Amino acid sequence: MAEMERREQGEKLEQPRRLINTSASYKASFFTKYGIVTFDLFAAESPILVNNFIFLSTKGFYDGSKFHRVVEGHVVQGGKKGGPGRNGAGYLMNYFWNDEFSRRTHISGTLSMANCDPNTNGSQFFVPLIDMAWLDGTYCPIGIVSKGQSILRSIRRDDLLGKVLILGDGSETTLNWNPPESVEESKEAEGSKEQGKP
Repeated sequence: MAEMERREQGEKLEQPRRLINTSASYKASFFTKYGIVTFDLFAAESPILVNNFIFLSTKGFYDGSKFHRVVEGHVVQGGKKGGPGRNGAGYLMNYFWNDEFSRRTHISGTLSMANCDPNTNGSQFFVPLIDMAWLDGTYCPIGIVSKGQSILRSIRRDDLLGKVLILGDGSETTLNWNPPESVEESKEAEGSKEQGKP
């Protein structure tokens, strides 16, 4: 709770520490009101950005955030938190990520990190709903949908991302929470945090 309040007041998250084992397999499950969407993450191919995504997810950064940009039948984008000037995790103000590019192409259902310029990957992500090979070399795929492809097409602008749950077989990652039974349960937990604010 204290950590969330500090973030709301504009304090930056600490720079990501190494969490992942690149020889391990990781999955990210997005809890939405329409159901659960699960992605297989490309830890071996995009280790810096996958580590960044897992770091933010295990910190609860994405929980309760909105899908702020949706072009129906085309793309879903999220990971923006806060108002003007608070569009990312904060630590990119003083920490430059190296851009990563893999042989993966942006097919429908690819989880990819958004950026605005070289070395500006942060917290925002997007999922194309059609093949978008022209994005290759500008954005880096970090995963591919394995379950819930149809759910992605139901998402609308400002829908909430209740929680991102990371599951992995890497011993270096500590995952000590259980998935909520429903998005409503996730919202209730978020509401409890909100009620504790002054």
